[in-house]
Amino acid sequence: MRILTVCTSTNVFGAEVVTLKMLDGFQRAGHEQLAITSIWTDGEFNRRLALLGVREVRLPFGAFSKRIAFRPLWWTLNTVVRLPWL
Repeated sequence: MRILTVCTSTNVFGAEVVTLKMLDGFQRAGHEQLAITSIWTDGEFNRRLALLGVREVRLPFGAFSKRIAFRPLWWTLNTVVRLPWL
């Protein structure tokens, strides 16, 4: 089976740990996988995907924030600028 996983978190928290465990199980079962992740991460999720042997494509996802903060605004602006090429 071919499985596509989309994970847009910037850090590894509980949901990402569960996702990695699920991907590990799929990998052991011999499923073909592709993970879509954000370029705006600390890199930990990407390292763990590599250890599992899961292929990854990194895309510039935007972000929503409850408060006005520079980083999410920058991510979203950067994504909008790249939209014609995505």
